[in-house]
Amino acid sequence: WYQRRVREAVVSTQSTGFEIMTFSCSVEIPFPTERHARIAMRSVGADKEPRKSGVKREMVVKGEVLYVSISAAELRLLRVSIGAVLEHIRLSVDTMDMFDSKEQP
Repeated sequence: WYQRRVREAVVSTQSTGFEIMTFSCSVEIPFPTERHARIAMRSVGADKEPRKSGVKREMVVKGEVLYVSISAAELRLLRVSIGAVLEHIRLSVDTMDMFDSKEQP
């Protein structure tokens, strides 16, 4: 039921007056229903980023789409965080495929 595709992935850099670079990535992940998107968001949200990592993650569900935005002070940290989030979402999707009843409201 779930098409494994990412509609949009954008990596950008921003500079402040102090010349501190931040890297960010935004991803839209479509689900068949809003309920499935919320289950995935809650699953990923249970695994918080460490405070001292310098990584900030925001997630929101709008309709059937899960929007994930991650920013980090280092590109390496951004890459690791994106990989971890996408892997966690994949595991959530696999679990829903296996155990979730198609007839639930």
